[in-house]
Amino acid sequence: MDPRKVEDKVLEYLEKDKRGYRLPLLEILLDGKPKTIREIHNTLNSMGIRISLQGTSSLLGFAYRFLYPILIVQRTKERYYYSINPSYLPLLQQILTSYKNNTRKC
Repeated sequence: MDPRKVEDKVLEYLEKDKRGYRLPLLEILLDGKPKTIREIHNTLNSMGIRISLQGTSSLLGFAYRFLYPILIVQRTKERYYYSINPSYLPLLQQILTSYKNNTRKC
């Protein structure tokens, strides 16, 4: 996917965020390691973001549908693992850094 399209898609995803959950979700996934819904839920809660496990699952489902192929899911018999597609990881880090710097100035 064209880097400009990736940036537009990520920014559109972040701009529709009304509760402040989407940026922390992407930041959690920036380390490139696949994480389960429960791991993401626990991390969000430790960051002070109160969201239920079901809410986390919905958040991830929507993110996957909206950000595919940037966000990928790996399925095993027992769990789903969410991560950032490694080929988009550097670009996403750059986009999020720029986004955070621009939102702080406003």
